[in-house]
Amino acid sequence: LEAGDKSLTTQVEATGSKDRYQEIRAGQIDLAAGAQQIVLRSHGKVEGNLMQLGGVLLKPATAD
Repeated sequence: LEAGDKSLTTQVEATGSKDRYQEIRAGQIDLAAGAQQIVLRSHGKVEGNLMQLGGVLLKPATAD
């Protein structure tokens, strides 16, 4: 996942079916104020289907 000059990398495991979705917590990324373009891409060469993306949920970070 890329947003401006920030990036976040994670690995997505197969679910065994295109109809089975899995929620993952990919981590935290700091975004600048204002409109952002977020890009999700493969880290390497894609062979076959990459993923059936159901959505991306962004939440405000909580103070620890």
